[in-house]
Amino acid sequence: MTVKIKEDNIKRNLCYLLIISILIRCFIAAFFEFGNDEVYYWTYALYPDWSHFDHPPMVGLVMQLFSLNLTFTSEFALRLSSIIFMTINTVLMYLIGKEVKDKQTGFYAALLYTASIYSFVITGIFILPDTPLVLFTLLSTLHFTKYFKHKGNKHIILAGLYSGLAMLSKYSGAFIWIGVGLYIILYARDELKKPSLYVSAFISLICLTPILIWNINNDFISFTFHGDRVGLFGEFHPEYLLAELIGEFGYNNPINYILVIMTLIAIFKGNKFIFISPKELSVPDYLITNVLEPAGVKYEIVESLDEVISQLDILYMTRVQKERFFNEQDYIRLKDSYILDSEKMKNAKKNMIVLHPLPRVNEITPEVDEDPRAAYFKQVKYGMYARMALIAKLTGSI
Repeated sequence: MTVKIKEDNIKRNLCYLLIISILIRCFIAAFFEFGNDEVYYWTYALYPDWSHFDHPPMVGLVMQLFSLNLTFTSEFALRLSSIIFMTINTVLMYLIGKEVKDKQTGFYAALLYTASIYSFVITGIFILPDTPLVLFTLLSTLHFTKYFKHKGNKHIILAGLYSGLAMLSKYSGAFIWIGVGLYIILYARDELKKPSLYVSAFISLICLTPILIWNINNDFISFTFHGDRVGLFGEFHPEYLLAELIGEFGYNNPINYILVIMTLIAIFKGNKFIFISPKELSVPDYLITNVLEPAGVKYEIVESLDEVISQLDILYMTRVQKERFFNEQDYIRLKDSYILDSEKMKNAKKNMIVLHPLPRVNEITPEVDEDPRAAYFKQVKYGMYARMALIAKLTGSI
């Protein structure tokens, strides 16, 4: 009986998430003008073709379909597909999480997906090639997951179809098959003996026929254009890479990236997370049961920074958040419990890095700013550039 109530709560919360998300995105889609990119891709709908200079034709076809062949040309009408696709995508994230583990995992996957700027705004409101790309990517992911878990030729065939449609949306859809291929080589080589796998791949290739025909007639200009943008032997600029990574960090919601990074770090033997906080601010149980333990992440929960600072390679500080306490007395009692000063830094590794999202209250004393291990000012500086780029992108300035 308890499980049934819990499942009902999950379904109800998912419905609330979908409804609130739809209402917010409908408002933004109706009252915000087209950005530069959207105007450009509108020409794909105005002048349909087998493919186009820099992207496949799917985004134009989607705009034509949902605007009834451009009968309705308001911002809302042309963006309607993004709102609908994002809603479907949220449900697909729930189903994928449910397939991987359980319904609770599915709900958290849907929640984190909705919290992503890329999902909620870029593909959930704006009409771009990424809009159909994400839909077909998630559909193929769901069916690949079902196939590898339960088998059944239906799933592998549908996965091939949706992967092809993803590539017909944006060339980066090819990474679906690259990922599946690596998985098969590393963990499921018996699949290479099954004809259904090759039928699925062939269906994906058939979906690329319009792109190939257009490029044959246009001297393969799309492939030349994208090929010229990628250089393996040019000068390497680490600052560009760092700015790109930090930009993506904000673009896709920092929480999502933190969870991904935690999982990736867990792959390397000997790494672990040490969560330092009072009991009142301890790591939520759902992160432990749904993220850390299923991924095999080693972790330790402690209350004293002094006890573990000598073990740390990266110390990520935050303020003691007053809003998370139920009463002010507990906050006053604990607010000065985790102050990092030069005395504590003497016990830390010489190559430890200190990070903090800033602004701080008093949890890091000013004397630590001069320590070469303090990287939080650089962290915030790069974050500023990332936000500037996002604002420029969202307002159509670039």
